Amino acid sequence: MQSEWNQFVDRHHGTIFHRWEWMEFLERVLRGKMEPIKTADGILPVFRGSSLPLADYCGPLGEMTDFRDIEIFSLKKLPGSKESPFVTFKLHIKDRSYEDILRNTVHQKHRNMVNRAQREGIQVSSRELTKEHLKAYYKLYVKNMLRLGRLPLPACAFHHLSKLFGEETELYLAEYDGRFIGGLLVFVYNGRMHIWSNASDIKYGNFGVNNALYGFAISRACELKLSEVDFGSTLAGSSHHFFKKRWGGEEMPIFYRGDDLEAGKSGVLLKVLVMILKVKPIYGVNLISKVLHKVI
Repeated sequence: MQSEWNQFVDRHHGTIFHRWEWMEFLERVLRGKMEPIKTADGILPVFRGSSLPLADYCGPLGEMTDFRDIEIFSLKKLPGSKESPFVTFKLHIKDRSYEDILRNTVHQKHRNMVNRAQREGIQVSSRELTKEHLKAYYKLYVKNMLRLGRLPLPACAFHHLSKLFGEETELYLAEYDGRFIGGLLVFVYNGRMHIWSNASDIKYGNFGVNNALYGFAISRACELKLSEVDFGSTLAGSSHHFFKKRWGGEEMPIFYRGDDLEAGKSGVLLKVLVMILKVKPIYGVNLISKVLHKVI
């Protein structure tokens, strides 16, 4: 079924999250089992009653009318869905050069920060998904997630992505003064780049490390002759929303179908867990996170 499923995703210009391997990824990292729905004319990846886990959005592909009580985040407005608090940005780059995009589409302040990063000596490059490079990224990722009050994934999650998706997963690392200070993990699939996970050392924010990373991602997408860069879901009105908007992409609402959402609120349990993890060393966070994601 996997081969037939992925062929359908290819034909209907699906995202990396529609791939069969994404459900396998969820099974390896989270508690629960995949429950894919396939009809004669459509598919919907489902895991634990949702098409969402760890994906920015993942609506049905093809023709489907029966969604049962499945929780769905989708760029397509479905019957019974409404706009969620989240949006994404799609930067259309087909047949454009990076220089053209930077000069004519990106906000001037972002251009200035890209240039500042270069002057400061920040260098961004694409790195192989080795244990060493993933470890460097994971340290940055954990600090970012805990600072934002979120539960980080275990380190094994990133190794699973590398094994399941191979060359469709790319890692970009920013280096300064001999150490890694930021990184982006992106997916390249079906003619698009999807920025999925961003992490950086907050101490170098004023140096333009995030601008350098996103600029490199766009230049890489142009080099690969892709059609678009998707910046991933973002809470509307947040600082991340403001940052992504300045890259000049088209803002697109993400529609939600399911129980009512309460935007911007975290449960008491999550807050307590994050506070505990903040005082743990990196290996402790990794071990605790691995257990928590399998039991909650």
